Amino acid sequence: MIDLHCHILPSVDDGADSMEQSVEFGRVADAEGIECLVATPHWRLQGVSRNELLTPEGIREAVAEVQRAFRSAGIRAALLPGAEVRFSPELPEQLQRGEVTTIGDLGRHVLVELAPQHLPAHLGEVLFQVQLQNITPVIAHPERNLAVQEDADRLRPYLERGVEVQMDAASVLGEHGRPAQRAATDLLRAGLVTYVASDAHQAHELARLRMCRRRLDRAAGRGAGERLTKRAPARLLRGAL
Repeated sequence: MIDLHCHILPSVDDGADSMEQSVEFGRVADAEGIECLVATPHWRLQGVSRNELLTPEGIREAVAEVQRAFRSAGIRAALLPGAEVRFSPELPEQLQRGEVTTIGDLGRHVLVELAPQHLPAHLGEVLFQVQLQNITPVIAHPERNLAVQEDADRLRPYLERGVEVQMDAASVLGEHGRPAQRAATDLLRAGLVTYVASDAHQAHELARLRMCRRRLDRAAGRGAGERLTKRAPARLLRGAL
């Protein structure tokens, strides 16, 4: 499996607190059959990021440090740079200025987190401006958004224009509550999910990917678990793995 969204970097956000905890992520990844993790620290999220000016270079350096610790511990899982970027109207300009780390540091996809209450009125225009830079927006865990919980089909217009969706495995398992689980099921049945990731903030939460695969098959058809947790992420990271 490949995990496109986890908070593994030590002491930068509300994920791992130390290098020891980051290494434990690697150990669990190996045990769970996760061959690659993308480190996605919160970027400029008020009250969460401990370094609101975390730069792409800083993320690369932190990833390289964790990779060295992985090698010393005999961990096989690969680790790539990324970021979970809070949506704002300035996102296209931030990308143009090179301030935002893309998924896998490949310059092709950016993981975008929405506020939990609503879909911004200008969401479509901002995402389109991102796409004009040949970068695909990937909306992180929209099933946790109240507007999407009310009507999952609200996402369809954006996806029809090429935007992609990353769902949290915890939502499929019901760990974010019944409304998020229902929205997750609706999105899966409608074929509106591109990837499923752990969004792990602690090492043991990586097990969510394996735990949810059968439920993905039941909701989205045979083979959905393999497609959403391995084949689709592998296509996104082609050139980095």
